[in-house]
Amino acid sequence: MTNKKKVELKRVNVNLPVDLVNKVVEYGEKNGLNTTSAYIVLLNQGLSQIEMINSMPTVLELLKNGIKIDTGGLEPDELGDKLLLPKTKD
Repeated sequence: MTNKKKVELKRVNVNLPVDLVNKVVEYGEKNGLNTTSAYIVLLNQGLSQIEMINSMPTVLELLKNGIKIDTGGLEPDELGDKLLLPKTKD
């Protein structure tokens, strides 16, 4: 048995352009979601993208100052598809 975290819900009534509603309904149908779930997914994606865009100045500053990457002693051409986590300067 899984423990599901109960999410507090709030009903929201909004007026939206019909073409936007149709796009959300179509998105839901293509992805096997009911309309409410489609709105939730799309809102979460949009808000996540805004957060990422807002964090770009920090990322650019790190790049500007040079991020040291731990290559484990490998040369760049030897790295291949290995995932290496960047280490910032201390």
